Amino acid sequence: MYSLPRSEGGCAGVLRRPPGNGRWAGGVLTRMASTPAPVVPDWPYCGDGVTSGDRAGCIGRSVDPHPSCLEHLSGLDRNTHLASLNAGDDIDYRGTSFTDQLLDQLLNALTDPTTNHPRLGAARFESATFTGNADFESATFTGDARFYLAIFTGNAWFESATFTREAQFDSVTFTGTAGFESVTFNGAARFYSATFTGEAWFLLATFTDAAVFISATFTDAGFRAATFTDTADFGSAAFLRDARFASATFAGTAQFRSATFAGTANFGSATFNGAARFHSAAFTGAADFESATFAGTADFGSAIFTDIADFESTSFAEDVDFGAAVFERAGELGPLVCGNTVFLSR
Repeated sequence: MYSLPRSEGGCAGVLRRPPGNGRWAGGVLTRMASTPAPVVPDWPYCGDGVTSGDRAGCIGRSVDPHPSCLEHLSGLDRNTHLASLNAGDDIDYRGTSFTDQLLDQLLNALTDPTTNHPRLGAARFESATFTGNADFESATFTGDARFYLAIFTGNAWFESATFTREAQFDSVTFTGTAGFESVTFNGAARFYSATFTGEAWFLLATFTDAAVFISATFTDAGFRAATFTDTADFGSAAFLRDARFASATFAGTAQFRSATFAGTANFGSATFNGAARFHSAAFTGAADFESATFAGTADFGSAIFTDIADFESTSFAEDVDFGAAVFERAGELGPLVCGNTVFLSR
């Protein structure tokens, strides 16, 4: 047991030492801060810069047959490795740090001479860090593209890129602009829990398979005229500023359940051919659905509209549910067209 120091008021007490390490500081028992053990990857890694306090060092994937990663290869070994690559090759650079110059060298080595654009097979960039601008413009990924937990500290440019199979951007951090304008996703596009600190542009993007943005965080989001052929899932996504979905087409289910829109949410002239689910969504800024078309059922139950809610000239072919929805500033709803039933309360 440890006796508490006597206070000015003459009161003393007794405190049992808690489990674990602790020490007295200024008369107060404080727990010793524990330093988390470094994460050791499950792939052969470089280890450059390892110290007694860091069991891992650099976690970049070793470039066979060398122990070092692409970043830490000697100049001669790096040039030899890059010269061995051909367009369409499978690549594995998990945990590797890329400057814009190093990434350009890699993509140049993978450039298809017939198109003059990079062509990658299965691409593994999990936990990679891109410290400069990452330019994948017009690149084609013929295998799965895996960027899980990657960090882009500069701008990330993927304009006009084609993802033939699954594109995995789960838990990726985009610090600068994330440019996905006119991108084609032929496989599932996964951005689960991705963070877009800068602008996120998906203008004219085509999502042929499922588009998963569950729990993603956007600062400024632009999906104008994007096409979602399969399910588009933005459940629990957070839009910190404006969300632009004007003229977007949702052929499958559009899921925005519990999404939060802090700025303007613009769905003007959007087309929803499947079910549209905005249940429990929160619109802090203006919600613009003017001239939008809903061919399937539309669920706005328990949604909160803090600012203006514009449904002028909106068309609902099936049931639309506004049950328990809150309109704090709306003096009217519509005029709108509904081919079936409008539920306003329960």
